[in-house]
Amino acid sequence: MSALGAEPSQPGPSRAVAVMLYLSLGFALILLLAWTVQNGARRIRSWAANSPSNSSGVGGRQSGATASRQGEAEYLLERLASGDSRAASEILTASDGWTGRTRRTAKASQLVNVTLNQHDLRLRGAALQATLALDGVSRDGDGLSRLELAATDPNARAWALWMLGALGNRGVQQERIVEILKGYLDDPDARTRSGAVYGLGTVATQETVSLLLDRFRSDASPLVQESAACSLAEAGMYTHEQRMVAAASFVGWMDNALTSPQQKAWAVQALRDISGRNLGTNTAAWQQWYSRER
Repeated sequence: MSALGAEPSQPGPSRAVAVMLYLSLGFALILLLAWTVQNGARRIRSWAANSPSNSSGVGGRQSGATASRQGEAEYLLERLASGDSRAASEILTASDGWTGRTRRTAKASQLVNVTLNQHDLRLRGAALQATLALDGVSRDGDGLSRLELAATDPNARAWALWMLGALGNRGVQQERIVEILKGYLDDPDARTRSGAVYGLGTVATQETVSLLLDRFRSDASPLVQESAACSLAEAGMYTHEQRMVAAASFVGWMDNALTSPQQKAWAVQALRDISGRNLGTNTAAWQQWYSRER
């Protein structure tokens, strides 16, 4: 230890390596912490920026909002965003009556976005159902046909793929919707495949878990890989039990030589979101956690 005021010694090789390692770990941590926020924003932009109000009404019936229905919708959405479970029940009962009589305003979009980033799946389900109504998409075969057509329009595709997932999640022809979304998983455009992944994660059936795991593992695009991990971890509508199925694969892939460093980082973040624990890149610790929790 040098005396106070003495000439500082030059850092040796070991100290330089330590500094570089510290900086690298710090940067990696920043990337991991930003992952959920970035993907939540991407998820929201992917459909909000392409809502029917911004794309000539391709989504469904919007004959014009009435002040009373619009006021009812935004009042209930405000309560929903605050975590009011009674508002969720009221929205699930009333929202079909909003279709064609309400619209997606800036306030309504903000309230829906707040709710979609909560953990309670019932609140989020009510937000999905409200969004369908606000965008004029009926919860029936007609609404499905309109969305399937809208998905063929590149300007409305991101919105339509996500809304197909919302429609399927709310109980409309889930098998048919999963087949439609699967058809976009081999699209040459990575953004389209990413949109299909988010749509499948929103339908959130058991079958879609394996579909998203396959996209995470085998898709050549980092964007699609990230979308799959994010949907399985937090952004999708999966139950905890379904997320635990995904967790088994994420744990198993951490030490696999074919898993890229970026995929390993996303797997760690997904496991953190699923488990609520921070075990870093310690594969043995994650294996112990999964063995206890499964």
